[in-house]
Amino acid sequence: MKKIKKLKILIYIILVLIVSNVTVFYVNQINVNDKVNLILEEDLNTLKINYKSLLSHQRQIADSFYDIIMQKDGFIELYTQILHSSSTEKNNLRKKLQSMILSEYNIMRRTGVLQFQFVSPDNISFLRMHNLDKYDDDLSKVRQDIVNTNKNKTISRGLVKGKTIHGFRNVYPIFNDNGQYLGIMEISFDSDSFQDNLTKMSGLHAHFLIHKNSFNISEMYIYDKKSKYVQSSENFDYMVSLSTIHNKSICIVDNHSKLKVMHDEIFQKMNKSESFSFYVRNKDFEIEIISFLPIKEFDSQKATGWIVSYSKNPFINEILQTGNVINLFSIFILCLFAFFVYQQIIAEIRIKQEHTLLDDVINTSEDMIFVTDFKTISFFNKKFRDYLDVRFVDEIEDVTSLFINMHGYLHNELLNKNEKFYELITRTTKEDRIVCLIDKSMNPRAFTISTAQSSYTKGDYLVTLTDITKLKERELSISNKAFYDGLTGVYNRNKFDELMAIELKRDIRYKNNLSIAIVDIDHFKNFNDTYGHLIGDEVLVMIAEYLNNNVRETDIFARWGGEEFVILFPETSSEDARVVCEKLRLGIMKLEHKIAGSVTASFGITQYKDKDVLASIFKRCDDALYASKQTGRNKVSIK
Repeated sequence: MKKIKKLKILIYIILVLIVSNVTVFYVNQINVNDKVNLILEEDLNTLKINYKSLLSHQRQIADSFYDIIMQKDGFIELYTQILHSSSTEKNNLRKKLQSMILSEYNIMRRTGVLQFQFVSPDNISFLRMHNLDKYDDDLSKVRQDIVNTNKNKTISRGLVKGKTIHGFRNVYPIFNDNGQYLGIMEISFDSDSFQDNLTKMSGLHAHFLIHKNSFNISEMYIYDKKSKYVQSSENFDYMVSLSTIHNKSICIVDNHSKLKVMHDEIFQKMNKSESFSFYVRNKDFEIEIISFLPIKEFDSQKATGWIVSYSKNPFINEILQTGNVINLFSIFILCLFAFFVYQQIIAEIRIKQEHTLLDDVINTSEDMIFVTDFKTISFFNKKFRDYLDVRFVDEIEDVTSLFINMHGYLHNELLNKNEKFYELITRTTKEDRIVCLIDKSMNPRAFTISTAQSSYTKGDYLVTLTDITKLKERELSISNKAFYDGLTGVYNRNKFDELMAIELKRDIRYKNNLSIAIVDIDHFKNFNDTYGHLIGDEVLVMIAEYLNNNVRETDIFARWGGEEFVILFPETSSEDARVVCEKLRLGIMKLEHKIAGSVTASFGITQYKDKDVLASIFKRCDDALYASKQTGRNKVSIK
């Protein structure tokens, strides 16, 4: 009977163990997928930004040449004459126009222009500088962008298929000085230079795929491109142009191998004409992110072109490995736990088990909105309150002081004499209306700032701050790197100096007591000399992790340099700081490095005094540390 009961208990525990492991695996997998998806989204956003930047650059080139041609002496007069001339006269005028703009066309070719042509208001080609022998053909059935410009008298841009080849078209209306519409000037770029320039500009290995129906390969000898286009490895219905940068070995053979298992999924997603990204392992077992950005044809929702980028990313591999470690660790822990529970049940000891599954709740991003005269605040929303950790409007004396003085952001230092902050915003271009705020975790974040004058209170403005930190990720990444120590991962000296200055101003104003401690690892040089610098670094990391995890939540901990660390104690007297430091000192004595052995540390403490400056505070604190060292080390001293 007892054996049957034990068997039932064992079966029950095994079932619970299986369910628990499946649950942990499922939750962990969701976490891994979320992190991977964030990286994939970031890679896709990078591709979008680089594409838009290059496209904008090409359009600026086209706009500049359009302006040059339009302002060229005699051009408008000649083109007006063409409009009202006979067929015989047009042939002579065509040659004259060709001669007039030949030098500009030669410059265009060097900047990557593929096609430069002029079209009459009835969609008949008048002059192709890139193919002088072909003219007087009707383009209305093959060039919707030209039809659109002739109809609406406005600029048409986009990826457009022509009679022979596709291209990024810029189609401009031509008017004379009397406002009479004369026809069209087209300046277009090919996708070959687009993919090469994208690779050179951004460092991304990118392909430009174009649907096989988007050009007439039999006539592409005109552009010397027939031999360059081959079937792409990404989608057999699309072609890619090969070059020195994009050779067959890498872009066709290698990519076909790595994409083989994804072909069906790629086909399905490309048919939807929506951007997507995924990752694969290449032949070197490295993780490679592949992002697909659709380029839709002019006046269409169907993508006939795609930009595909390839970038290696070690972080996804780390995430996957970490997820596997977590799964294995959870299995091991759960097995130990199950064994313990089984033994306790057999011994008839009742143990109450509590399992709490913590779900991370990600709040939907919301704008911060508040009403202000750019001094005091009369209203703010929940997002603003939570972000800055304030409860009442009078807690903020000057709202503009929240805007951090950083290059590229609006702040008080940019104000002219007697200028109001809303006037600074008004005179700043819309795209540069950006401010930087420090959140309650002391992390900088970027926001666009927009204002609307209050219709209820004179002098007040409704201000909206929209978080654009992801778009400023590069600047914020550089800023974060400047704030953290590369070895230990804790705040570095620069960040501590910044926070120290803030706390010092607060203490001078409110007299709340401010103390500081310098922590020095005893005989640290011996660790390096005896065991080498790698072991010395491990000791530094061990001490940093212990101190960072055991200081109070309100304290600020940083690496000062070498084997020294520093702790800032807001609203704490030196005697209270001594109590904290003594606990930390005793805790350090209990630490044991597997090679270097036990470690001790000395502490020097001081408290802010009237008329103190940063230099005098740290001098006094250093003297206290020196006293600890001179009296035997592994002590806490106060000056």
